[in-house]
Amino acid sequence: MRLIMSLKHLTVNSAGTFRYRRVVPPELHNAAGAKVLTRNLKTTDPAEAARRWPQAHAWAEGVLLKARRTAASATDGDIDHAARQYLRRELNQIEATAPALDPEGTALPIDFGNPAWRSARIEEAIQQTGMAVREGTDRWETLRRAMEDALDDSIIADAVRRGGLPLPPDIVEKAGQGPSVSVAITKWIGRREARIGLKGASEARRAATLFGKQKLISEIKKADAVKFRDELIEDGKSVATVKKYVMYLKGAFDDFSEPLDPAPRNPFAGLKYIEIGKPREARRAFSFESLEALFKLKHFTNPKNDANGQASFWVTLLALFTGARQSEIIQLNKADITTAKKIAVIDFHGGRGDESKNIKNTDSIRRVPVPEALIEIGFMKYVEGQKGRLFKIKSDSHENPAGLFSKRINRVIRKVERDAAVDFHSLRHTFIQWATEAELRPDYIKAIVGHEDESTTNRSYGMRLGTSPAALKRGMDKIVFPVDVKQLAFTARSYLLSDDAKKPERPGAR
Repeated sequence: MRLIMSLKHLTVNSAGTFRYRRVVPPELHNAAGAKVLTRNLKTTDPAEAARRWPQAHAWAEGVLLKARRTAASATDGDIDHAARQYLRRELNQIEATAPALDPEGTALPIDFGNPAWRSARIEEAIQQTGMAVREGTDRWETLRRAMEDALDDSIIADAVRRGGLPLPPDIVEKAGQGPSVSVAITKWIGRREARIGLKGASEARRAATLFGKQKLISEIKKADAVKFRDELIEDGKSVATVKKYVMYLKGAFDDFSEPLDPAPRNPFAGLKYIEIGKPREARRAFSFESLEALFKLKHFTNPKNDANGQASFWVTLLALFTGARQSEIIQLNKADITTAKKIAVIDFHGGRGDESKNIKNTDSIRRVPVPEALIEIGFMKYVEGQKGRLFKIKSDSHENPAGLFSKRINRVIRKVERDAAVDFHSLRHTFIQWATEAELRPDYIKAIVGHEDESTTNRSYGMRLGTSPAALKRGMDKIVFPVDVKQLAFTARSYLLSDDAKKPERPGAR
């Protein structure tokens, strides 16, 4: 295995499938049409991956060779396209930070900058084109003039727009301007939010993030859409989820192209889908034995004293004792832990003021009492010591803090449970199962976990809406999970103590 992994650019995804993944040099991004070259080797067997590696490596070498040749032979058309691309990016950035339009606005004075600043900006713009044009040649001078003109147009547009006026139409026309994916999807959501709901809006924004929020929608090609589809499926997304993400992006592109004549072909239209591998098993709850074993692991009894360990400690406990979704817990702020009729509650909501949170649906907006076991372990003391977000968890490359957390905590779960149908989300199933066995009313369970309708609850778990915090807390306190509350409280106190404080005595040490 060590020999196999020594092969250059060979990686393994979360499903254990080998992939060839090669980073493209920045100067070749445009010519290669990608920042990363990937090819799925479609095997989990190391020996077979090694046999398939040479073909993938030869393919990547060919793509890079062609890109180098293309970059070295820039035509007038290539230069014109690069200048328009640069101007579009600049206009998009100007629009994103500009003030509201003002009918009585006045353009600000135009400052084209000093020679040193202008030269640095032009050099930067040329580098971004990825064109390997030799300095001092006619091609170089043509490229430089084109980028200088684009820079000047962006400076004029910035002065006009910051004065409250719309972008100059002639400059917009020069750029062939289209909004970024982020702006396009935001406008699409704005027109349909009442119909698609909070969950749909959240999923649409997620689709834009995964595809690339800053990409200009006018530059999306069919190959980009195909690559997006393939990468999502390779990463383990279901075909249903991929279709949904593509549908959102297709809608945003349709809105953008509707006023254009002729309207460009939608790159997200007509994509084909093939189910790969076995259908995903429905998640199931932890068994008594695996749940007991999980909370006896070093991760919960003697973990490393760092922010990641502390965050996963509390996020996991909250998932078990409240049945809350991982994304709901990770987004919690200190202000979300409040009281209702003298009972500590966790306030799950979609964001207040300038804050924005992703929630599944309107039924996910709820207040859940903090059960007594969590209080005994020390959750409220933990909350007292926090500011802002309760859990300091790093985001992945898609700006999603749940992404990296999922991978870390599921590796811990695999130490006690090898069944792929049992993962972090299974803690939610476990709460519902144990709540049902403790004879909590179905409507109480629904109020606690935030299920949206009876069919969802009955189909997945066997129950259903909710009532007062006091009644819910009495019900939740009836559930006794097979965990050592004293040991967990010791771990929590260990986290709270500073390095120079006296270490707490382990339970049962006397």
